[in-house]
Amino acid sequence: MKQIISEWMDGELDTDSARAMLTKAAESPQLRSEWVVYHAVGDGMRGSPDLSPGFLERVCSRLADEPTVLAPRLAAASRPSVTTFAMYAAASLAAVAVVGWLAFAPQPSPNAQIAIQGAAMKAPPKPAAAKPDVTPLKPEDHDFLLAHQAVSPNGNLQGVAPYVRTVSFGSGANGR
Repeated sequence: MKQIISEWMDGELDTDSARAMLTKAAESPQLRSEWVVYHAVGDGMRGSPDLSPGFLERVCSRLADEPTVLAPRLAAASRPSVTTFAMYAAASLAAVAVVGWLAFAPQPSPNAQIAIQGAAMKAPPKPAAAKPDVTPLKPEDHDFLLAHQAVSPNGNLQGVAPYVRTVSFGSGANGR
C-alpha cells in the first residue's frame, strides 16, 4: 500500500487507479493519515517551511463559507445574416480584383522607360532648397554623443554595429 501511495503522490498512477485511491482515502482515515505523513516527509526533504497548525482546517472552512457564483450563460451566437455573407463575398472579390489588377496591369516597355528618363534629364533643374543653419557641436557634445552611441539602438546597422569603434577627428592638444 505504501508503494501505491508513493506512486500516487508522484503522479505515476493511471487515471483509474488514482480515482480508486481517492475514493479509498475519502473512506479511510488510516489512508489519509499516511497521505499526510508522506507529504510531511516530502516537504522535509524539499526544505519547505512548516505551515501553521490548523492551516488545512482554516482553508477548508473559508472555502465552505464562500458563496457560489452562478454565472449567466453566454448568449447564443446569432447566425450571420445574408447581408453579412454578401459583405464577406464583396470584400473577397475586391481583394482578388486588386491583386489581379496589379499582376496583369500593362507594364511600360523598356523603350518607354528610357524615354521617360530622358525627359526627366531634359527638365530644367529645380532650385536648390536653402540649407538650414547648422551650429557646429562643441567638443563636450562630441564626447556625449560618442559615449551615448554604445547604448543607442541602431536601426539599420544591426549585427556589426556594437563592434564598430567610432573615431572622431578634431583639433586640440590631445587630438580631440
